[in-house]
Amino acid sequence: MPSELKRREEQLLATFAGHRGNVVSKLRDLYGFMDEINTFVAGFTPCKKGCSHCCHIPVVVSTLEIEYIRKHVRKLRIKIADSPVSDYDSPCPFLIKGSCSIYEVRPFVCRRHITLAADSFWCHPDRCNNIKLTRLSFTEIDKVYNQILDESGGLTKQFDIRIIQNRSAK
Repeated sequence: MPSELKRREEQLLATFAGHRGNVVSKLRDLYGFMDEINTFVAGFTPCKKGCSHCCHIPVVVSTLEIEYIRKHVRKLRIKIADSPVSDYDSPCPFLIKGSCSIYEVRPFVCRRHITLAADSFWCHPDRCNNIKLTRLSFTEIDKVYNQILDESGGLTKQFDIRIIQNRSAK
């Protein structure tokens, strides 16, 4: 990883301690930093547009992230289902024709779920649940995310993304 990105990640918690924005702007800025890292890592991962294996695994989102998605994707009507979907073979409700329909505002767990495997063979849910794949891990990013959730107060409740009903507005 470029030394400047590494240095910034190592100082991320201190940087965010001085952030004067609200929790939504902090989440946006954290996502922006994660996107910078993901841009660099793109050349070393089999993760590409159209590969949607990871869109079939458990994805935990906070109420804050649901509100963030709602705010930024106005054409969607998002509703929490009465009961969670327990079948992880079902895709994420935002997976449309093999692509993430909310990619620019995708949740934290999706942003940090990047494998460094040689190819996507092991990414398939039938295979990845039986082995441990090398994934990116950044301590400061996790700390900042948890701090943002702590600051969000009542927006920390977490759900699997499959309990969200995605209905396009007419």
